Amino acid sequence: MRYRYADAHCDTAYEMLQKGCELDDNPLHISLSQAGVFESYIQVFAAWTNDKLTGAARADAFFDIAENFRRQVSRNSDRIALCLNGEDIARALSQGKIAAIFAIEGGGALNSDLSAIRRVFDAGVRMLTLTWNGQNELGFGQPEEGGLTDFGKKALRLMEDAGILADVSHLSERGFWDVCELARRPFLASHSNLKSVCQHPRNITDEQFKALVEAGGVCGINLCPLFLTGSSCADFESVERHIYRFLELGGEKSVVMGADFDGVTELPDGVSGLSSIPALMEYLAGRGYPQALVDAIFFGNLKDFLLRTLTKS
Repeated sequence: MRYRYADAHCDTAYEMLQKGCELDDNPLHISLSQAGVFESYIQVFAAWTNDKLTGAARADAFFDIAENFRRQVSRNSDRIALCLNGEDIARALSQGKIAAIFAIEGGGALNSDLSAIRRVFDAGVRMLTLTWNGQNELGFGQPEEGGLTDFGKKALRLMEDAGILADVSHLSERGFWDVCELARRPFLASHSNLKSVCQHPRNITDEQFKALVEAGGVCGINLCPLFLTGSSCADFESVERHIYRFLELGGEKSVVMGADFDGVTELPDGVSGLSSIPALMEYLAGRGYPQALVDAIFFGNLKDFLLRTLTKS
């Protein structure tokens, strides 16, 4: 059986550079060889930059990741394509290729320079997670109490003008509501679960998710056990509990996958990486979820969101 999968966040681009791995075949959570199980596959690859890096060092770290990622995509251009807009995604899928979208995790990579937004756009970035775990020039991460800075508010406006999606995963709750107030285009939480199921600071509240839905955004299920259950122990049922609550809140068209592959050190029982996703799909189908809904959660919702929002090249 063939499957379709779309995922809003992984850290594979960073890990490939750190460990000297090839995209084709590697010991990471994601590789092209593992992707062979999917008939269609869309993946957002995020370039993570450490909050401990500041200034030009952090910007340089991003461009190192970007250069290596482009090189890996080029070496495997028969199987994967870097997509800059919705048309590119549709074309890649029609050609049987993986549709790759490039992102930044941590707005500190902009190095406090608004003109850097155009430079990262030209480097292929189409999504930017505003903060990571701590404070940066754009705002405060969870669990801090501050919101977006003045620089962050200006950056959000210029990102939207350029065609870069704002990602509010990791952002403080006050920062989230700042984005809700200021955003003129849909935004997303690429890899965040629900606090009503697991009270972890990285998760979002029911009210945040409902506001995200109203804004036309999506939220990606994170497979990190700590965000699923609050401990290192999790399984398929732990994932299903979050999905069930997302659906209760009206998320039929807004809940997607954002597994955080290669960004987490532990995964739920039964998940070793990308090739385990079909087993999770089959689990949900066995629990009575209609096949059309399973396909929407694991592929269609994110595909539709990206086709609708990525309009510039």
